[in-house]
Amino acid sequence: MQPKIAEWTAAERAANPDAHLTLAWVPHDWVRGLYFYDDFDVRFAETFHDGSWFAGVDQADLLSRIACPAVYLKAKTNYGEDGLSLAANSDEDAARVQELVGACETIVVESGHDIHYDHPEAFVEAMDRVAGNN
Repeated sequence: MQPKIAEWTAAERAANPDAHLTLAWVPHDWVRGLYFYDDFDVRFAETFHDGSWFAGVDQADLLSRIACPAVYLKAKTNYGEDGLSLAANSDEDAARVQELVGACETIVVESGHDIHYDHPEAFVEAMDRVAGNN
């Protein structure tokens, strides 16, 4: 099946080189992750996954220097069947962010990784809150 998918994808890309890849038989939410993959540097993903992205960076120091009001949108922590976290960070990590950023409000959203896409109303409300618009 994979060779057929690769062949079909290559044909779509050749026919529409400047358009986002659309695979009519694949759910939009799956395909939209590929929109900018042509420009994606996989080395970033590797360094993010292995932790070297932040090598030599004191994240606690950076967070403690944030002096302006902040809203931290946190996807509700969920774990896969294998016990691995499906969220970008744990509840303990989120509590530490809340502790380090002085004027921070944490809002937990029942969402996957893309809160801004999955719940745009929550995202806009958070931006309005931090901007003082409500």
